[in-house]
Amino acid sequence: ASGYDIATQCHGGVVEFCKAGTASLREATRDAGGGVARDFFDRYVRVYVGGKGAATGKVTASTLQWLQQSEERLARLHEINEHLVATFLRCWQSPDGDRALPFGDLADGFAAHSQLFRQSESYPRTIMDSIARQPGYGKTWLLKPTGAGGEDALLCVTGKPQDDTPDRWLQRLGWQHLPLKVSPQGVSW
Repeated sequence: ASGYDIATQCHGGVVEFCKAGTASLREATRDAGGGVARDFFDRYVRVYVGGKGAATGKVTASTLQWLQQSEERLARLHEINEHLVATFLRCWQSPDGDRALPFGDLADGFAAHSQLFRQSESYPRTIMDSIARQPGYGKTWLLKPTGAGGEDALLCVTGKPQDDTPDRWLQRLGWQHLPLKVSPQGVSW
């Protein structure tokens, strides 16, 4: 998720990027009612804001150049992204609620994503290193930095429904929870 993805959610859809370089906007529900998607996001996913942001054009160009310098790096990114998309879809579509949350799979995907981008010049090392030292990080809650430089917003996933453990630590680091509500029309606050 990038800041753009979060903004798009606020206007009613999911941005789906394909390997061929195309993007499409589609409705943010699994079924007509959208109940499972709404429950998953409301219970397990939070967005935090308060970062300093980055010059999107410059950082995006630099990161894209870095990615394109290695076919192996690009292939690894696609592999990690496909794993995360599949895992989120399992969460989103699961009829079993809490028992079905594959938190270990999400943690593995977040860690792999972080490990790959940590090699990039624009990776927000200071923020992520500080957060990684907080109690429960990687075990009961996860974060993915968003935006071009990773400092626009933080996407947080908790392993337990409505776990507020990350709130206390992230607030100390200057981040604020953005209370969003997911609906079939998108996100509101």
